[in-house]
Amino acid sequence: MDMTANVFLAAIQMKVRRVVLASSNHVMGGLKEEGVNIHTAKPITSFSKPKPGTHLVYPLNSDSTPYAVAKLFGERLAYALSHSPLNIDTCFIALRIGWCMPKENQPKDSSPAGTVNPDTVGKIKSAVRGGKCTKTDPEQVTEWFQLMWLSNRDFLQICEKVITADFSGKFHIFNAMSRNTGMRWDLAYPQRILGYNPKDDVTKHPRPNGDGKIGIYQSLTISRERRLKSKL
Repeated sequence: MDMTANVFLAAIQMKVRRVVLASSNHVMGGLKEEGVNIHTAKPITSFSKPKPGTHLVYPLNSDSTPYAVAKLFGERLAYALSHSPLNIDTCFIALRIGWCMPKENQPKDSSPAGTVNPDTVGKIKSAVRGGKCTKTDPEQVTEWFQLMWLSNRDFLQICEKVITADFSGKFHIFNAMSRNTGMRWDLAYPQRILGYNPKDDVTKHPRPNGDGKIGIYQSLTISRERRLKSKL
């Protein structure tokens, strides 16, 4: 946090035109509990109230709240400094980066662990086969992460846009995901301000359970009515 504050203050002092903070989807991770896709919960926009921390039961019992709070601190500090009378020239931008895998970054390799570790991916593959869809099972959890996938070329595009696009304002938050059908993450704001035009869609790629089918897990296609009935 000290490093982030020092960089931000130095940027203002040196009259840097733009500062881009690599924030995270985990700032909004608590919203996963409301629903993992647009069929079960409302969109997550650049202006939605933060709810930091993604809670994961399987395959790793983990809680990203400390990491998420650190990212949220960076966002709020950027917002405060953008309104400071000492800041004349600097625009602060927070990119809430979606889900990216190392190297090729292919959806078929995705897992909530954020790696392509064979043991973790193997657990996911085994757990989703034929299992009943519930709010905490790996199928639903992995759907949350899959639907915020950010492909390599879309990642490069939005990074270029925040540097080169012509826009005004001292502070902006942008969701940084690919154009994934059914996701809750709303891209209208980066599209309007930056001209961001993502090219990829996770639902057009082989899914990560190893069956070779295109798309993500079945829970994406389950209607809202069917989901509600399953809870009765």
